[in-house]
Amino acid sequence: MSRIAVLLLLALGLVAGILAWFLPATRTGGVDVPPIAHSLLPVVGCPITLLAAHRASRAPLGRDAASFGATRLLLYLLAAAIAVQALRLSPFVPATFLLAVHACLALGACLLLLGARVARAVPPRMRTAVDLTCGVALFVFAGSEAGLRLIAWKRPQPLFSQVDELPRTRLSRDRPKPGALRFGFPVNADGYVDDAFPSAGSPRPVGERRIAVLGDESLWGHVPHALQPTTVAESLPGPPASYLDFGVPGAGPFEELALLEDDVLGRGVDAVVLTIDVGDDLTDVDRRYDDWRPLALLVDRGNLLLTAVADRVLARLDTPPHPPEQEPWSGADGDWTRDPTLEHPWLGDDALLRRARARVLATWGPGADGRRERLVSTVVAMRDRCARTGVPFGVLLLPAADQLDPALRELSSRERPVDAPSGTFQDWLSRRLASYDILCRDALPALRATAPWSDGRLHVFHDHDTELNARGARIVAGLLQNLARELLGESSR
Repeated sequence: MSRIAVLLLLALGLVAGILAWFLPATRTGGVDVPPIAHSLLPVVGCPITLLAAHRASRAPLGRDAASFGATRLLLYLLAAAIAVQALRLSPFVPATFLLAVHACLALGACLLLLGARVARAVPPRMRTAVDLTCGVALFVFAGSEAGLRLIAWKRPQPLFSQVDELPRTRLSRDRPKPGALRFGFPVNADGYVDDAFPSAGSPRPVGERRIAVLGDESLWGHVPHALQPTTVAESLPGPPASYLDFGVPGAGPFEELALLEDDVLGRGVDAVVLTIDVGDDLTDVDRRYDDWRPLALLVDRGNLLLTAVADRVLARLDTPPHPPEQEPWSGADGDWTRDPTLEHPWLGDDALLRRARARVLATWGPGADGRRERLVSTVVAMRDRCARTGVPFGVLLLPAADQLDPALRELSSRERPVDAPSGTFQDWLSRRLASYDILCRDALPALRATAPWSDGRLHVFHDHDTELNARGARIVAGLLQNLARELLGESSR
């Protein structure tokens, strides 16, 4: 049995090396592995692995190798490859991970071939200590990961989300629970922070249009329901319109496409508006839904619950909460929704700067070309889905906080590659969507043109935050109404 396990692990290393040789080593971020490593490591490692497998199949392993535990040695090295992937090589790239597996198992093959020499060089007590330490560590980490996945399966919640989980899985878990209160306003029966949604055949006031608005938590802006952009848009002068807020926290373009297909188009809407949050929607298209997804779910940092949960817990400890959403909103004069200077800072300067740098790198850094095109192709798929039912489709771009903060904009611009296209990401995306005849409007100019508050600041985002406040939501509401009227062929006010 031990010999069969050794042969299987060596065969895994051999197959990993061959696949790594043929697969492209394109990346979307993380640590770049030199191309020469992808070429030379399999050339060196495959013969060594084959020789070790040949010896293992022809004769019993030597006493020294057996005493060290050839099977456990290879298992420890395979676990090391997974640890390297999770801690240094994420996001997951098949060729790079397979190369790490091949390199570690080829190293194990070398140790097996040099068993006697290794045994003489390493004292027995040290070998036993290393064996015991690695075995306990592997058992603890594997058991903890399995336990967290069991808890996540029994009690799903956003804390246990994985980067590469399927869009509908993410939606079913992250959508607010019906009846939950947010600033005293109950989530409707469909799981959205809005009034009860009508069905396709339900009656409506004469002349009223229904506009579905898709997005993530940016649609809420961490403000009460009465001050959300969709609610404010309904109260603006103009033809009667009902704006259905399909915002789901954590939703990205893939989740919004699933929402469109499953929940939006069946409600008899007259137009669909997709809001794209420039601050984080680009990173959401890094999610993997190809044939390698099952492997990525097992080894990537964003999918291993030990690392994902730890990252989220540390992030929560580092940031104070928003205003308590469970408390009813009074709307009294002098509250933080009327005077933005009364808001308490949420993120620190360092956290804001980290987010700004991450956004710039996601937009223009390594792998950004493919990321941007995946976003475009997903938006085009949404437009095509709407076109099949005769529903007009448009896009409203919501800016990132650093684009409206001069200090942050200057610091984050230093991360932008010199060969990046000129202008903002919104300029680039608007041109690309226009080439597909998709109506796209940018909220950045209107928010920048807002008259400063009494302290000289714009105050369209929460203080030291990346979400719109009540002041910014009112401006976006007007832009949302104008875009909807354009889609419906009405004149803008």
